[in-house]
Amino acid sequence: MVNGSAGIVRAGRLGLLSALLVACVGFATLPVRADEAPKGDAKGAPEAYRLQPGDEVAITVTPQKNYDAKGIVLPDGVLRLAPVGKIIAQGMTLDELEAYCKKVLSVDLKDPDVTATLEKIHETKPLVEKPPSKVIGKVTVTGAVEKGGPLDLEQGLRLQKAIDLLGGAKKDANLEEVIVYHKNMTRTIVDLSKPENVLSPDHNLELQDGDSVKVGYLLSEKASVSIGGQVVNQVQQEYKPGMTLDELIVLAGKLTTLADVEHVQIKHKDKEQIDTVNLVERESQGIPGRVTLQAGDEVFIPKVKDAVTVIGAVQRGGPRPIKPGMTVRDFFINTTDEIAGGGNPLFVDQNNAELIRPGESERRKLPLREILRKEKHPANVVLEPGDLIYLPAKRDKRGDILGKITGVASLASLFAAF
Repeated sequence: MVNGSAGIVRAGRLGLLSALLVACVGFATLPVRADEAPKGDAKGAPEAYRLQPGDEVAITVTPQKNYDAKGIVLPDGVLRLAPVGKIIAQGMTLDELEAYCKKVLSVDLKDPDVTATLEKIHETKPLVEKPPSKVIGKVTVTGAVEKGGPLDLEQGLRLQKAIDLLGGAKKDANLEEVIVYHKNMTRTIVDLSKPENVLSPDHNLELQDGDSVKVGYLLSEKASVSIGGQVVNQVQQEYKPGMTLDELIVLAGKLTTLADVEHVQIKHKDKEQIDTVNLVERESQGIPGRVTLQAGDEVFIPKVKDAVTVIGAVQRGGPRPIKPGMTVRDFFINTTDEIAGGGNPLFVDQNNAELIRPGESERRKLPLREILRKEKHPANVVLEPGDLIYLPAKRDKRGDILGKITGVASLASLFAAF
């Protein structure tokens, strides 16, 4: 009897040991949930696993089983789950993923119960030197960031990462209304003040070449003014009483040749209406025509469309419409205003006119007198939208610019080309 009892005890121990081994092996292969990890003590509590590219994740939705889905975290950190959509999952815990999915699904479902599981973990590869990312353009970040300015745009760069690369947002940054100005003259306002928004592609936008990001200050911050659009640098500048629009344009590196100077937009801080300013008319008025800014003003310089800009020794500079295929000679012959025939030869130095084209580092000489005489002159090129034509003023024998004597207005000082 004693030997039989001892055998039963040994068998029980072997059975228990086998069960423990099976449990350990099973734990390594079954899906893992963050809340099933050992709790540990307060000091040694393991940190919840955070998702990485290559991880395979599944969600189970009860009682609506048709919302179950699986997906793999892609190299850019994005996870796509059919009923939820696109999620920036890299760095998320399973609990955070559950909470996000539940929030999205609650729009269509009543109190869904979402369970997230890690079906397969990414493969660990030997550490190798990461090749440099491909630079596909430039973006600019200004305002309440530690180091505002231009930034190389690498493929897949998102808004929050761009801000982090420039030192991060300042403590008094207004992250509830981050403005992204796009190359096509539209803008998007997003909220990066909440963690779930930083994880959402609808707010943490993937930046495109030419985007300009403005991070504003909270209302308690010093008053400022900003300028964007067709200027060399999008800037936010501390406001000083009496500051003029011309001064702000110069601080922004001046205008590009694509600037529509007749339709400058100014959005005042406490007004819904946007004022439109014609810089050509204002310039012709001299000092009384200067535009004085107010604290909080946002200035936007739009892009000129289907037109070239004429500046210099003319009474009315600014954009002039063109038709497809129109040459320099056609432009000056077919116009009916004061630039007809290349402008008034008493004031315009027609031998030294210039054509400045976006994207070209050198100016093109326009000998207008010869171009008007010879249609096939090599300088009689086809004009393109955004071209800028400069008609310089003649000088008398003393070297004085006649334009100053006659009151001829010039916008040349506000363009970066001069």
